[in-house]
Amino acid sequence: YYKRDDLNNDETIFTQAGWLRTGDVGQWNKDGMMAMIDRIKNLIKLQGGEYIALEHLKSTYKSCNLVSNLCVHATPEAMQPIAIIVPHEVNLHTALSDDQDVATASLADLCTKTKVRALILKECNAAGKKSGFKNIEMLQAVVLTPDEWTPESGLVTAAQKI
Repeated sequence: YYKRDDLNNDETIFTQAGWLRTGDVGQWNKDGMMAMIDRIKNLIKLQGGEYIALEHLKSTYKSCNLVSNLCVHATPEAMQPIAIIVPHEVNLHTALSDDQDVATASLADLCTKTKVRALILKECNAAGKKSGFKNIEMLQAVVLTPDEWTPESGLVTAAQKI
């Protein structure tokens, strides 16, 4: 800060090495560029003592074509995170088209099926593995819901926050 030694020497603003504390979590890419992957407040320390970045996990797992929307959740007592997922109905029916038991089922019915949960968990974790996630960043389980998350339903705010 210009002519503000009190702020320039404040370790809650700058580190001793001169880095500005922004509250962001960065990751160095192979090309030497830094990518902001999360916010410090979104880090969760798991049972094993390692931290995971929930927003980073969410963005990767949301790329799975069976997922319409999701929330990644973890607690300090957990070994791995879980996800609450609204499945992508059209893509899910396509993926299950060979299975006559579920091919014509409603989304609400599909969300109750163990084999559907297993398929979505497998596909999400495949996306995580492709992105180089460590084992502690892989989903332990998924909870499926057919309910869209909208401000009208009361499940999210107007800013799409749960």
